[in-house]
Amino acid sequence: MHKAGTLSSSPSCKAPPLYAQFTSQGMLDIPGIFLMIAKHFKKLKKWMVGHIRAFKDQVNAVERWLVDKEAEKKKKEREMESKSKLLRHTSLTDSI
Repeated sequence: MHKAGTLSSSPSCKAPPLYAQFTSQGMLDIPGIFLMIAKHFKKLKKWMVGHIRAFKDQVNAVERWLVDKEAEKKKKEREMESKSKLLRHTSLTDSI
């Protein structure tokens, strides 16, 4: 089989498409081309699935961080509210 780039190097000839493969008789090897493209799609799919999983993990981590941050903020607000109630209560009892 001949690969692209092993054909003519004449500047007037256009280079064959990237995935073009040829038989020993110089004809396009259609089954070979389809097989090569299918392998590339399989690799691309595997790469995409891995990256999408990693992206989802990152999004989940950010969501957890945001939820924790919000819970922490609400906890501090409740603590401040209870302290202010306690101060008001003690100041009222002291004035009596």
